[in-house]
Amino acid sequence: NIQNLKSKCGADTIVDVQHHQIYQWAAKSTDLGTKGICDVFDAEGSVRLCLFGHRHIHQRSLPLVYEGKGKATTKEKAEYAADTKGTIYMQSPSMWYQFTEPLDNELVANNGKPSFKGSYTGYGEMTITPEALVSETYVYEGTGKARHDRIDQFKILRPKA
Repeated sequence: NIQNLKSKCGADTIVDVQHHQIYQWAAKSTDLGTKGICDVFDAEGSVRLCLFGHRHIHQRSLPLVYEGKGKATTKEKAEYAADTKGTIYMQSPSMWYQFTEPLDNELVANNGKPSFKGSYTGYGEMTITPEALVSETYVYEGTGKARHDRIDQFKILRPKA
């Protein structure tokens, strides 16, 4: 329960991790949020980032609140303040499965498109400090290739103690 994490554990920044996507923007998808999960994140607060995979693409939303569908609370930024409302939903790439091309959507902040064409694989790195959570996503052009791009980077500031 999110309230327990906040009250009993003192959590100020919660990262939710799941396999299947809650938000997705792929060619065969019309799912723009999951009632019962996204609205709980909003009601309980403090869920700053929701990570998921399954589709093996990189897409990151703007900070969203769920009002029957996603609604952005701010424009794209490299750094989100501690008081930014909403949850950022990020679909992570895979090191062993090639990307499919993600779609553009008004709620997507970053589609993770590298400088090179063709299929590619990728991975993400996250650094969590007392001050911030920093996320970086990289892709590379097939196994053993030298082409390597950082396609996304953003920071979520944590509340000051």
